[in-house]
Amino acid sequence: MGKLLDGLAWLLGALLRLVLWLFLIGIGVLLLVVALPLLLLGALWALLRGRRVAVPLAAELLRRQMQERMRARGRGWGGRAGRGPGAAAGRGDEVVDVEARDVEVREGQTPNPTLPGDGPSRPPDDPRP
Repeated sequence: MGKLLDGLAWLLGALLRLVLWLFLIGIGVLLLVVALPLLLLGALWALLRGRRVAVPLAAELLRRQMQERMRARGRGWGGRAGRGPGAAAGRGDEVVDVEARDVEVREGQTPNPTLPGDGPSRPPDDPRP
């Protein structure tokens, strides 16, 4: 009698596992059948309107958080080591395109104290050294 109950318990367990696997496969197929066309329709709709697909706020926040963590470690997304103590503050390989021009100080015009070599940064009567 014990072997019969053990056999029935095993058969019932195997049947239950089979039913659960079929249920999970059905849910997966249903999600693919529903989600994939919705994603494709959303991308097509965005292309027709000429707008980019909006990134969900949660995904954008997660991306920013991961970037900040990588900067705090001193590495970029590619796993490169930082180039020094200031490497986490900004990327050293960024190119800034600036049009240079000469600036003339006319007679009677006050020089800009924030520019190097263009006068003192404090008034001459300032007591600080």
